[in-house]
Amino acid sequence: MLDSFNQGDEIKVQFNLRGREWNGPQGIKYFNTLEAWRIEKVGAGQSSAPAQNNAGMQENTAAPVFNSSISDNDDLPF
Repeated sequence: MLDSFNQGDEIKVQFNLRGREWNGPQGIKYFNTLEAWRIEKVGAGQSSAPAQNNAGMQENTAAPVFNSSISDNDDLPF
């Protein structure tokens, strides 16, 4: 997927960010996962081939929508 880009190209990346807490013998640790699902060149009007999952099937590349309200009981700092 990255073969169509060169070093120095300006790109736009759409991704999912996930985090989780792990309680181990040495204490609490936090792990983050950054999963890029779309990469396209900026300004050139050209995009890379659609992202594919591990099974080789094309994934839905619509941008995810974040809906939240102040009343949400979420303890994440972002």
